[in-house]
Amino acid sequence: KQDKELLYVCAVNGELEPVLMELVAKGSKNVCYAEPADIFKSAILANAYGIFCFHNHPGGRAKASKEDIDLTARLEACGVMLGIPLLDHIIISSQGEAYSIKEQDEEKLNETMNRMFDKKKQ
Repeated sequence: KQDKELLYVCAVNGELEPVLMELVAKGSKNVCYAEPADIFKSAILANAYGIFCFHNHPGGRAKASKEDIDLTARLEACGVMLGIPLLDHIIISSQGEAYSIKEQDEEKLNETMNRMFDKKKQ
């Protein structure tokens, strides 16, 4: 059982087969910060088709926080620009539950993306 949040990236090829799995950030008991550049660096070097991100919530439920949604939106935008799409961001609870941000928070994710790009237009 982990007592800190860990963020992993899994880079995949065009057949969605893993070509790389890497720990990119280690945080505290309830937060983990990573820059998109750190997340995409190895995927670029591995010539990845796309990426999946995974992180754990050691002390709680598998539910996305505002920070999780914000990071996912940033990764989606960066993935589009780099041609390496973020295929999903999965949260794993300490009880082993899995939560797909793209599947279960699509509306919040779209709102965040729209806010991000509206700010850039101003």
